Amino acid sequence: MSGRFHMYEGYSAYQSTTPIRVFTKAGMKNLILTAACGGLNKKYRVGDFIILNDIITLFLSLDSPLQEKQFVDLSQPFSSTLRKTALKIAKTNRLSHHEGNYVYYHGPNYESFSDKKALAKIGADVCGMSVAPEVLVARSLNINVLGLAFVTNLAFVKHDHKEVVAQANKASQQMKTLLLSIL
Repeated sequence: MSGRFHMYEGYSAYQSTTPIRVFTKAGMKNLILTAACGGLNKKYRVGDFIILNDIITLFLSLDSPLQEKQFVDLSQPFSSTLRKTALKIAKTNRLSHHEGNYVYYHGPNYESFSDKKALAKIGADVCGMSVAPEVLVARSLNINVLGLAFVTNLAFVKHDHKEVVAQANKASQQMKTLLLSIL
């Protein structure tokens, strides 16, 4: 897949995660999610890759991507095996990288400075407008998940959408290298 359906585009949580269910029916066992994100951790810099090790789902809307009552264990949302592989490849390719926690933010607005301070205080390292609904559905279907985020902007500096897109485009070749090596 190239791209995704975001809830801020008007899709329901169920609609935005439909590709996960379709690919699972087609036999998918592993899922690699990529995302451009804002860096909340003060150690992070624009251009860093973040291998996700946890997610904060507190801000998912009441519009759950799960259709029936399910209690999905998210104690390990990301596959430790896939994470170790990604970390090794990032190190081998000398990609600036960290492990970190992702927090979902509905969007389409960027977070306010106060939002960012609050999100950092609850343990978020990066924030973005995707990943969490998809992880929830994938884990409900017993899919192994790897989350790879790229820091396109820092939390406590002013930025605009054109800069964020430019940074994401700039990193595309490095992300391609990382993905092809993982595959």
